[in-house]
This record gives sequence, structure tokens and C-alpha cells, in this order.
Amino acid sequence: MGLKWAGKWILGCIFTVCLAICGAQSLYAATDLFHDLPGKPVAQRVLYRWDGNSPNRFSWGRYQVVITHNDRYDDDSTQLSIVNSQGRVVKEIKTASVEEVGLIEITGRKPSELYVQTAPVVNIRTLRRAYYFTQSPSVHTLMTTIFLFDAVHRLADGRVLYAVNSVAPMEGPWLIDVEMSHGECPGTVVVGELRGRRFVILNRHYRQASMREAQEYQRQLLVSIEDDGIARMAFVIGYYANLYMIGRSAEARAWLRRHLPPESQQDLQQALPTLNEFLRRVPRVAWVYDRRVYQLDDSGKYYFPDR
Repeated sequence: MGLKWAGKWILGCIFTVCLAICGAQSLYAATDLFHDLPGKPVAQRVLYRWDGNSPNRFSWGRYQVVITHNDRYDDDSTQLSIVNSQGRVVKEIKTASVEEVGLIEITGRKPSELYVQTAPVVNIRTLRRAYYFTQSPSVHTLMTTIFLFDAVHRLADGRVLYAVNSVAPMEGPWLIDVEMSHGECPGTVVVGELRGRRFVILNRHYRQASMREAQEYQRQLLVSIEDDGIARMAFVIGYYANLYMIGRSAEARAWLRRHLPPESQQDLQQALPTLNEFLRRVPRVAWVYDRRVYQLDDSGKYYFPDR
């Protein structure tokens, strides 16, 4: 391991720890938050973690998955390649770091689908990616998302539900406009399914997790009602965003008008247009775009530069 790669590995570990302890202020673990999501959790297995102890080459059915760390000529990127039996690269991801690779049973066919989670050098959740690949009927990209899903359940009719609680949907405007830290940025529950090439949001049909998250933000807001403006606004945004996702934004605004101090009322009114704009973008957190090479330029647009 070269000195440059060693330094990059240490930096990546620091970012990973920061991302783990920051984000949604929820007290719920994913297993608790989504425990009553219908259907059964699909089987999944981790093959690789960016901890220095995982193999950099492993099999995926008839294909080989190869992870290469480049630390020459000022190129400190990581490359993941899916290679066929003739040695031809059929899929390639170029990124700052590959954090996790594993198998997950989405289609129900063999072999299981391959997922790859990547992260940029900068500590921005909207620039993280999870790629889901399938071999049914040939190798192609099933879906790309800005997060790795917390829960994936198969329903009795064969449909697959995806669920996550992530700070990513609300991260952009608040870090820029309100100078909110990653630790204060609120989480938003997203539940949906992939229908053809569209990711359809289904929070209104499966609302339990959104309600739990909204109630937790509401509780924390009441406890911290006298705190400084930014900390209080984080709870306000988390409460409002999660009720918005289940069609209860009017109820959230009415409750906030009754309980917020005057200065926060004004902040909320100024923030609502941007907040609503980003909430309308939530269906864009997952998309289908099949290509051979994936490379995210994290120096460009803050939100979905690769869409």
C-alpha cells in the first residue's frame, strides 16, 4: 500500500465515521424504523468493505468483480470493474472510494444482484451513490440511487419495496443557505418501488416509518424549543418533510404555527419554497440509466450531477 493510498484510506475512514455519526437525528435504528414494512426482507450478503481486510477480486456468477486503487500520477481514484470470462470489462465505476460491495436478491433469479456503494472525497451525502446490477437476462444496471437502502422487502405478489431514512434529500439547500452542519441536517424517510424505469414513491401507502420519524422530530423540537435557530430549524424541517411525504404538510404547517416562536415562524416561511422544491425532487433519488462506465464529477452541480 503506497503512502498516498494509505493517506487516502485514513481520510476515507474519517469520512465514514463522520457520516455514520452525523445525519438524521432520529433515535430509531433502521430495523426498528421499518420493522412493520410489509413483506419479507430479501437476502443479502456483504462481499467487500473498504477496511483494508477485504479481497479486491471475487466472483459474481460467470463474471469477476475487480477493485483497483490508483495512486499514481496524481490519480487517487478507485475503480471497480465487472469482467467477463474473455477478460472484457462490461461495467466500470470510477470513484473516490468504493465503500461496500455485496449481493442482494431483488429479481429472485440466480445469481443475486450485485450492489456497489461509493463515496466522494467531499463529505456530501447527495454525491454518494449505490449502483445495483443484475444479470437477468444479461448484465445491466437495475438502478442507481444516492443512498444504499436500509430495507428491501419482497411482497407476496412479488413486488419489491425499497426503504431508507437519509439526510440526502434535504441536505443541499440547508448546508448552503442556512449553514447547517451535517450533524444537524434532518433525515427523510423514503419508501418506493421500481416500476420499469421509474422509481415510484409510496410513502402514503406505507406511512408508519414516516410517522415515527415525524413524531420523533416533533418530540425533539418541543424539548429544544428554546435552542438556537439552526438547531431548532433542523427539527422543524425533519418534522415537516416527513409529514409532507405522506400528504400531511398542511397539518404540519398548522402545528408549527401554534408552537414555534415568532422568529422561527419567519424562518419557516422563508424556507418553505425551497423545502417544498426539494421535497418534490424526492422521486429523483433513484433512477435507471444503463451505461458501461460510471464516473461522478463531484466538482459540478451539488444535486444529481450525473442525471
